[in-house]
Amino acid sequence: MGEMESWEEELFRRVLESRLLLLEERRRKDPDFSVEDVEKVLSDSYRRQGLGWAGKSPVQEITEAATVAAYEIFLSRWKEEEGSRIPR
Repeated sequence: MGEMESWEEELFRRVLESRLLLLEERRRKDPDFSVEDVEKVLSDSYRRQGLGWAGKSPVQEITEAATVAAYEIFLSRWKEEEGSRIPR
């Protein structure tokens, strides 16, 4: 039997998974959604993550970190997929 997740790990995992699902759904449903859109949101998320560091709760910190991770993973997968479509 594995170790139980801490509440922080569980929150991170849940936020990460939900963000990934939302991004995947948007990509399927929105033909105008692009890699550049994801890159812009990720850039904004990096900036936001660095702001107000002294006044954020642990929940806010974890949520922001999981959101950034989701965008990084999603972007990496999308670029990898696009790269595999290019004839070599």
